Amino acid sequence: YHHLRVLRDYKESENFWYARMAHHTIDPLQEESFELVKSLIDQYAPHFSAAEFNICGDEVAFYTYDGWQGYARDVLATKYNSSTLASKGSKYDTFIVYINEITDLLQARGYTVRMYSDFAERNGTSYYTQNLSFDDDLEIMYWWLPGDNSDVQPVSTFVNKGYKIYNCVQNYTYYVLATNTAGADARDPETVSWSWQY
Repeated sequence: YHHLRVLRDYKESENFWYARMAHHTIDPLQEESFELVKSLIDQYAPHFSAAEFNICGDEVAFYTYDGWQGYARDVLATKYNSSTLASKGSKYDTFIVYINEITDLLQARGYTVRMYSDFAERNGTSYYTQNLSFDDDLEIMYWWLPGDNSDVQPVSTFVNKGYKIYNCVQNYTYYVLATNTAGADARDPETVSWSWQY
């Protein structure tokens, strides 16, 4: 499925976080990408009894995907008959449409859909100009704190927009039982203590 990656000509990087996001992001501009995700959901979902489905929606390296803005201003502007998208469509709008399409697909199969907070409602910050809205019934798993990344929204953003929110802040709920010399996913008393101020 290399042809469905956003970065099809990607060369391995020493930067763990860049490689993790940029190398593995599926390209939402290709219809085959959506069909692949749909087929995986239909293949695996019946084996689980949960009524909730976490689509994650995190670790997306927006800064690498030049085609997403053009797609929003051309294809999405036509699809939604939107002059705003035609002139102001952004990479983030393309992401929102993809998240909403996956959400619709899962809701049609009876699931309550959740995503991590990392890339939700980032309107007006760096790469994240937002002209569209996320699905009203999408639930938020509050995972990443704004102090870690200035683009991440505080929990008040989601409260004010009426989202159902689950507290699963990764600083004190997520542990990787492995040594990582780059410091990724490291946990120490200072990190845990700091996270409680949010």
